[in-house]
Amino acid sequence: MEKPVIDAHDVKCGFCSALLEPSTDPKFKNGYACPVCGNADEFDNILAVVGEYVEDRTADKVLRQMSDTLACGNLFKVTPKPVPKKVYRFVIDL
Repeated sequence: MEKPVIDAHDVKCGFCSALLEPSTDPKFKNGYACPVCGNADEFDNILAVVGEYVEDRTADKVLRQMSDTLACGNLFKVTPKPVPKKVYRFVIDL
């Protein structure tokens, strides 16, 4: 089993940023684990977490770009709402 790759991006542990490796734990049929901290799960669950991470990061980026664009025109006052940072178990570099 190779290291998990999603759309040419290496999947990393969301806690310590180490690249995931195939899990040796027999409870995981198609699992991957962090060699540093032991964060592990099935590939389908990892894919779901990474999907949520990408969705949230993309939304944040779009909102920042819209705020910057509107603020440049001086027609609108943009007051960004603080968004609490969520910790994701698995991430990719965007």
